[in-house]
Amino acid sequence: MKNNLNITLKSTAIATLASMLVFVVANAQTNTVKHTNLNRSASSSVERMIQREARQASSTEKRIIKGQDMINQRVSSLGELISRIQNMKNLSDAGKMSLIASLRSEITSLNTLEGNIASTTSTSTLKSEIESITNNNRVYALVEPQTQIMAAADRITTLVISLNAIYTKVNARLGSSTNSTVAGSLSDFSVKITDATAQANAATALVSNLKPDNGDKTIAASNKTALKSAHSNIVIAQKDIQAARADIKSVIETLTGNHSDNNTSAEATSSSR
Repeated sequence: MKNNLNITLKSTAIATLASMLVFVVANAQTNTVKHTNLNRSASSSVERMIQREARQASSTEKRIIKGQDMINQRVSSLGELISRIQNMKNLSDAGKMSLIASLRSEITSLNTLEGNIASTTSTSTLKSEIESITNNNRVYALVEPQTQIMAAADRITTLVISLNAIYTKVNARLGSSTNSTVAGSLSDFSVKITDATAQANAATALVSNLKPDNGDKTIAASNKTALKSAHSNIVIAQKDIQAARADIKSVIETLTGNHSDNNTSAEATSSSR
């Protein structure tokens, strides 16, 4: 009987140990699964963070490139305007220096802004800096059309001088001619040349003293009106020049029996360019 009891106790102990072993193994498997899931979750979070940062970096780089392109375009345009001013024949040296100084100052400002954009790491700062290219740099918004109008007016003045020189030569050859067609063309020539000069002068007067609006809506509206009016003056003056050239060419052809003098005719043609 004692032996049976020992056998029973041993069997019970073995069963208990087996149950404990099963529990331990099951618990270990559960913990392994949990750790695996945690590792996968952590890995996914890291990957998502890396992808997010990569997208943000790509977006930032694109914004920087966009801002630099906008600035480079403006700097190039301002450089071309400086060349046009330097080639003006009828603007005083003081007037040229004043315009060029304003343009070079704007170029310096834009180059500084480009450097700031290239080194910016904050997305909000970058956005603000790019917006400032058009919103805050109001000098460029004014000086480009202002300089273009003044350069066009200077060119018209040069053409007037050239056409008047041809007119003087034609008059010298007329002598005592009383051809009514010639007289009518020369009269119209004088009217067109006078008006072209007046229109060019009016355009220059309208824009020469304009100042950047610096965000002031009233000044901005006033500048816009002045630039628009000056542009209209230039368009009228250009049409006057075309008409005056046609007049002088007609006179030359009439006097030479439609076989115009080569030198004078060539001058009349080149003066319209």
